[in-house]
Amino acid sequence: MKTFRTILAWLIIITVVQGCKKDSADNPADQLKNTVWAAQLTYAGGSIRPVSMEFRSGGQLSWNDIMGEQFGSWSVENGTVTVKLGTDIGFSARFSGNNSMAGFEHLSANTWEITFCEKNNSENTSLDNTTWIAPNLVLKFKPGNLVDLQLAGAVNYTDIPYMTIAKSIHFSNPLFNWFLIKGNTPSMKGVNKWNSDPKYYLLEVVKQ
Repeated sequence: MKTFRTILAWLIIITVVQGCKKDSADNPADQLKNTVWAAQLTYAGGSIRPVSMEFRSGGQLSWNDIMGEQFGSWSVENGTVTVKLGTDIGFSARFSGNNSMAGFEHLSANTWEITFCEKNNSENTSLDNTTWIAPNLVLKFKPGNLVDLQLAGAVNYTDIPYMTIAKSIHFSNPLFNWFLIKGNTPSMKGVNKWNSDPKYYLLEVVKQ
């Protein structure tokens, strides 16, 4: 009888734990909390820019793009995720599984629209002593959050300080502004802008 009671107690515990796990898996808010998502925005003028969003606990949001970091809020109601950067800036979307959102609706003051948004599952590994390349471009990341930038094999900018927030990298100087997002593969996608040029240029670098 004692053995039977022990087995029954363990079965009850296992059932409760599994039920809790299922409730968490079915709750979009629990799946979003403390995760990072990458999105692509299309602005009214036609420029395309990436953004990295960190869904922090307590409904706090860290929004990172080439302009820097902004803070906002996020919430989930009836399976719909709502992100706000201000009263009338932001978007809502359906949470479709663990890795994507769909059915975007935009708030009235937006100057952009989201074309896609997916969970960023890349690891938060150090960039120290790594080299990333693209045509006519070499980025060498060094200890101390510094990066060397080489263009067309001739022009060099050395020891540029960079910041990493929400799996994104941001660095700038008086001449240019760069923003990259770590990807789920050994590559980083982003955008750069030279201050003398109004255009934003998309780019992708791969690890050498």
